Amino acid sequence: MQREKFDIALQLHGGGRYSNPFVSRLGARVTAGFRLQDASPLDRSMPYVYHQNERVRQLEAVALVGATSTSLTPQLVVTAADRAEADAIVPPSWRDGHTRAPLVVLQPVSSRANCRLIALSCLGQSKSAGC
Repeated sequence: MQREKFDIALQLHGGGRYSNPFVSRLGARVTAGFRLQDASPLDRSMPYVYHQNERVRQLEAVALVGATSTSLTPQLVVTAADRAEADAIVPPSWRDGHTRAPLVVLQPVSSRANCRLIALSCLGQSKSAGC
């Protein structure tokens, strides 16, 4: 990988205890990312804060190398295929505007047990999250 002569190598997940040495060995002109106190340093780093919004955290990290964001407003393009897939799963009462109960969408996987999806009872289904 060092032969690739990367300009920038970013470490964007976790505190860098194991990943920062790897990122440093890539040989990029500039390394940047998160760092716990006991992690190897990068050229540019910021403290890893465990309980922080992941998207905001990553935007802050890429700002270390000059990247900017024009908006924090999430944008999602829904395709015809997305709608067809949802129609096959979501009951008609939710689709026609006559909602009988709230429909909740959660991130199903997390390293934090209290953030994992355990049950999706509003659809009458029960789904377990694997660890």
